[in-house]
Amino acid sequence: MLDAMVRIALDHLREELPDGMGDRSDPWTWYLRLREERPELLFQYLIEAPRGSLSPNYYVLRADADEDVAVLEQRERKDGDELRLPFVQSTGSQSGALGPVIKRTYATGKGPGPSPKINDTTKKDFHEIAEAGEPWSKYFEQVSSIISRPKLRFRENLIQGDGADALGLAVREINERQTCFLSVLDPEGRLPGDVDEYIAYLQHVLAAEKYSTSKLPPIEGGICALSGMRGTVYPNALAGAGLNISNVDRLGVFPGLDEADAWKNSHFPRRLRTCSLCTPSTCVTASSLVSPASALYSFLTRTSTRTSACVS
Repeated sequence: MLDAMVRIALDHLREELPDGMGDRSDPWTWYLRLREERPELLFQYLIEAPRGSLSPNYYVLRADADEDVAVLEQRERKDGDELRLPFVQSTGSQSGALGPVIKRTYATGKGPGPSPKINDTTKKDFHEIAEAGEPWSKYFEQVSSIISRPKLRFRENLIQGDGADALGLAVREINERQTCFLSVLDPEGRLPGDVDEYIAYLQHVLAAEKYSTSKLPPIEGGICALSGMRGTVYPNALAGAGLNISNVDRLGVFPGLDEADAWKNSHFPRRLRTCSLCTPSTCVTASSLVSPASALYSFLTRTSTRTSACVS
């Protein structure tokens, strides 16, 4: 059954991605070659697609020559910008942003968001990442420096006060009722999706935030239920991707079922363990953060009103 599901997912990918790379008769060989040679074709499966309610504009913060000042600029969103502004939603309602692509919102009666509390969490998280000694820490150090500057220049006006910094001031000064993206340019003027270090960070944070939990951490030396490969497996991968194969944890179905042991069994546990090839979490570039699991989810949600594949 799992082999059939994988083939459905890979057939769906092959139908959607006319890569022109020659022989497509072996789905797995084609998929691995695509990840290696044409990862940009897969990037669309990582990011949250722009919705019709999203503003046609987005905003960027960049460093000014004055080290106390950040500059806020308005830009028109164009085709392809969604790849340069890869947005990944945080898992908690009060969590900080996962990266420097932030949704600036507006609610009548509440005003603009994110709230100062969430912005403070974002700055704290970014600072911790900057101090973590990871390959992407230098990038987050640059971002943290810009969003923490005490003054903001916007449309030739220099704004400061109320103890707010550039991030909080930008959220407040943007005059949009529609939801829009607020991002940060690095010293070379690049958006996050153009920065290799940020792409590597996205791979890490997706695995940490989406496909593992405190109760279901990654397992070393497991065997993937989809690819059959041995390595690090993620027991929460399919549930994290929103794919429910079977509700076997209901009372009386399998007495004594422990979700933490799901990776050990290849039969029914709904949190089937999958490896890095089968979860959109680890690869050389963020463009390749796509997998048979996410492709299957895409296939099911586009061809049915139900996203649960029932196993009997």
